[in-house]
Formats: sequence, C-alpha cells, structure tokens
Amino acid sequence: MRALYRSPADYPASSPCEARDKRPRQQIPHIQSLVDSVLEPFRRVSIACAFLTYAACAIGASLAQDDARESLVATERAFARYAFEHGIRPAFIEFFAEDGINFQPGPVNTREAYRARPPSDPKRLILEWHPVLAGVASAGDLGFTSGPSTLTDRSTERPETHHGLFFSVWRRDEAGV
Repeated sequence: MRALYRSPADYPASSPCEARDKRPRQQIPHIQSLVDSVLEPFRRVSIACAFLTYAACAIGASLAQDDARESLVATERAFARYAFEHGIRPAFIEFFAEDGINFQPGPVNTREAYRARPPSDPKRLILEWHPVLAGVASAGDLGFTSGPSTLTDRSTERPETHHGLFFSVWRRDEAGV
C-alpha cells in the first residue's frame, strides 16, 4: 500500500547545511538573559502605558456620564417641584415630550391625555416624588430615573394618600436638554 504523504525524515538531505540545520538549536544563555534584561523594561513600560490609556479613557467617560446623570436627576427634581407648585396637569404637559407616553392603564400620549382633562385646583391632588435611582446611556442621549411617589387627595376632610413607585425614561432633545 502506498502512503499518501511522506514525513520530512523520509527525504534525504540534499546538502550538508540542510543536514546540519536539522539539529536541535541551542540557546546561548548569556545572550538570552541580555536580551531579556533589555526588553523587560520596555514590556513593563508598554503595559503601564496601555493601562494608563485605558484608565484615562474610562475616567473621562465616567465623568461625562456622571455629569449627564446629575443633569437628569436635576431635571426630574425640577419636574417634581413644578408639579408641586403648579399642579399635575401643567407639569406633565410642560415636561413630557410631544411623543411621550404614560400608562393609564394602557399607553397613551401624555400631553394629549392631560390637555383633554379640564384644569383643576392644583392643591387638590398633590403628587410628590423624587429619584432614588438614575442611569444614563454611554452616549448620554437616553436615561432613566426611578423612585417612590406619593399622591395625596386633599379634596376630603381627611386627606387620602396613595404610595407608589415611578419609572421615567428620558431622551435628550435637539437642544441638549
């Protein structure tokens, strides 16, 4: 039976140089240690530079995200303050985007839904909330806030209070707000 391939050992050496090249190579210890001693500082410096570059990029991105998150939380708080001072209806009309939705229980356009409601006494229903958790996408164009909310109906002699949680998704508009 004929073999499909032959190993390199099956071929005769065509020259004395090729035969000599098949011997195992020996490293010269003092030259190898010299090369290692010269290259080791460069390896350490290159690793340190790579680490510092990564850290600088991460810190820069983190600071930008922190600024965006602080801006988002400030906007959520301004929204809550506006609702407390002016009432729920005007606050939701003012702060929601034209295409913003909320659930009543199904999704509806928030501005259209609140514009359709008649104006009422802003001190009758008090909605209070504050963000406890906030996050921003790395691009800084989307974010969310979440936290506790309290709705107090002051129309009766004994005010009725309902507790809940809110979750808001925010999108930065063309003006950067």
